[in-house]
This record gives sequence, C-alpha cells and structure tokens, in this order.
Amino acid sequence: MNIIAFVDSCSESGESALFAKLAFNELNKENHITEMVFVGKNPPLHCTGCDKCLKNGICVENDSVNEWKKKLEEADGFIITGEIRDSGLCSMMYGLLERFAQMGRATPDFLTGKIGGLGVIGTRDGGMKAVFDIVSFFQHSNAILVWPAYWPFTWKDSEAKESFEKCDPEGVFLAGDLGRQMCWALSHS
Repeated sequence: MNIIAFVDSCSESGESALFAKLAFNELNKENHITEMVFVGKNPPLHCTGCDKCLKNGICVENDSVNEWKKKLEEADGFIITGEIRDSGLCSMMYGLLERFAQMGRATPDFLTGKIGGLGVIGTRDGGMKAVFDIVSFFQHSNAILVWPAYWPFTWKDSEAKESFEKCDPEGVFLAGDLGRQMCWALSHS
C-alpha cells in the first residue's frame, strides 16, 4: 500500500522529516511504499475562500497543492507532521490543510477510509494546539485517525542544538509506534 507524508520541512534532515522517516521505517518493514512531500520546498498559499474548487475539487491557485491532493487521493494512508515554530502548527501547514479541506468539500469522500496519522515536534510550547490543528482537519475529512501509544508529540532541545532523536527517546518510540499502528490499521482496512 502507498503511504504519503506531508512534512513542513524543506530539508530531509528537518525534525518533521525525521518523525516521518521513523514511522516510514516501520511501514517499509511491511513492504508499504512510502513517499515524503517537503511542503517547505513549495510553500502553498492560503485558501482565499473563492469557492471555485467546489465545482470540481481543483484549486484555482497555480501551485503544488492540486498535485499533492491527487497524490493524497491515490494513497492508502498519509501522515501529517509539523514543527512548532511559535505556539502551534506553522501557517504553511495550516494553509495546506485548509486548502485540502476546502477542495475536499467538492468530493467529501476523497479521504473516506484512508488511514492517517500525525506527528508534532516542538519544545513543548504550543504542542497540543498543533495536535488540535491537525486533528481538526481529520474531523471533517472522513479519514481514520491512527495514534501512537498515547500522544503524537515529541520535543527537541529548546535551543535547537539537538534533534528530538537525541533528546527524546520516548518521541523516537512514538514516531515508530505511529508506523506500527498504521501497519496494523492498513492490514485491517
């Protein structure tokens, strides 16, 4: 099965990419095909509320979001990750989820039955707000939300000297556990 991750980083060495990689390691063990989209390389515009996408599910903005939506529709599962930069999910990722949700109104079942997960990386400030930002997307997407052992939040050194991989072994476990939980859900869907 195909799993796609949308990470807010523009770098393969970013924290959100690391979270997705740790989940992907578990998914790859079960022969799932994984792909990472680095949203930061092509930052999307926010939804303008023009409602033109309601006719055909395609946004009038000429950026990568239409292509990403197609990839999301073709995938069996997906992961949304984000680093907390200032008390919550960054505006770029929030804008992406906002546009996916708006375009999804044209075809409300475009994520129905898909297995989705999330991961948030921060210094504990704004972590739950970022989780809620992503969960609110799931609430009206009809996707099945999968959680790791308890909460999908890891922390990094507040001075950003160390990645969460070095300072939060529990976070490393949680990222891998998200992949394990997704494997289980995919095999039972």
